[in-house]
Amino acid sequence: KITSSLSMETILTTVYESINKLMKADGFGIDLYHPEQEEIEYKLFIERGERLAPFTSSVHDEGSFSAWAIRNRKEVFLNDVTKEYTTYISKLKAVGAGEGEETHSAMYVPLIVEDRVVGVVTVQSFEPGAYTPADLDMLRALGNYIAVALDNAR
Repeated sequence: KITSSLSMETILTTVYESINKLMKADGFGIDLYHPEQEEIEYKLFIERGERLAPFTSSVHDEGSFSAWAIRNRKEVFLNDVTKEYTTYISKLKAVGAGEGEETHSAMYVPLIVEDRVVGVVTVQSFEPGAYTPADLDMLRALGNYIAVALDNAR
């Protein structure tokens, strides 16, 4: 269902609905990478069912887990963001909307098509220890489909 859709909006909402059925997702996002501008477009972020306004930032942002995942072409796996963030980034900014509860667990998977990074998918939880390696495997597998669908929709 994910790769057959042509509309970017349909892809984003379909993926969100699928992820929510598979694991705890207090926060969910899909970010698009624009290598020509060296920018990340935070196209979709939903926290507690509320969609947040899109924005862009530099792929060189040292405080961004998405930027780290894109630059290093590797996953980010955190079950205690405040204790584990230094594995990936030098300074911790608010993860998620920054309103009320803090994100404690998060996974970021780079979306790669034919050796090109096209974006990142992230799933986040307000609970510490929310994710297992099996959850990361599932997100990685979904990421392969998301990457192809996003690339086809561009």
